[in-house]
Amino acid sequence: MLMYRGHRYVREKRKGDISNWRCSLHSKYHCKARAVSMQRNGHEMMRLTHVQHTHDAFQEEETPDSKYGILKLLHDGHAYTRDRQSAKTCNWKCSLFTRYRCRARAVTKDIGGFVHMKVTNTAHFHPKEEYKLRIKKETPPDP
Repeated sequence: MLMYRGHRYVREKRKGDISNWRCSLHSKYHCKARAVSMQRNGHEMMRLTHVQHTHDAFQEEETPDSKYGILKLLHDGHAYTRDRQSAKTCNWKCSLFTRYRCRARAVTKDIGGFVHMKVTNTAHFHPKEEYKLRIKKETPPDP
């Protein structure tokens, strides 16, 4: 899943280093919003190919990635939460930073309509499976 400016995108197809994404509400609202991401020289870049959504952006409290409504950046099976943000740059830290003191970090930067992402520290102190365990524990049981 890809989150950008309050909208969720799901991967439609992938070919090599290029992924095509569509709005996650495509079926429900016939939303035409699309994005393309590519990996070049260790950087992840994203470009919106159709910007107009047929619905409002998600509110942060509706984001299912966290029971507290915190936006998360998902990359290569790891989740990151916002650490600091300026006008066009956002710094992210591993979402398991508190539990494991994990030092993995990422930066996203908006340059001319493209969102560039760079993982600045790739060393995670825990396996990817920890995110799945944590999600199961946070999900309330169905009545």
